[in-house]
Amino acid sequence: MKTTLELPDELMRAVKIRAAERNQRLKDVVADALRAALAAPAPAEPLDPVRQLARRFVFLPDGTVENPQAWADPAYFDALDALRADSRREPLPNPFEPG
Repeated sequence: MKTTLELPDELMRAVKIRAAERNQRLKDVVADALRAALAAPAPAEPLDPVRQLARRFVFLPDGTVENPQAWADPAYFDALDALRADSRREPLPNPFEPG
């Protein structure tokens, strides 16, 4: 299948050098690199503190939510600390200062 891709010049130079070093065709080097990239597991994205906390919740049939391990779970308190720190990154506006 023929496809047109726009790649950064320095990346294309590196691919051409790799192809020359291995005595391979350019398309084979690119195909091998894509196969290797797709075979590798995707890196896990770090969850924000709210999502980390939400994963610990248990949804009960009556519609309430609880964290059964809250008091014995240090990660629960770490998540709460992270939420507090995020909320304090910007100072609160002074209601007595104009505009």
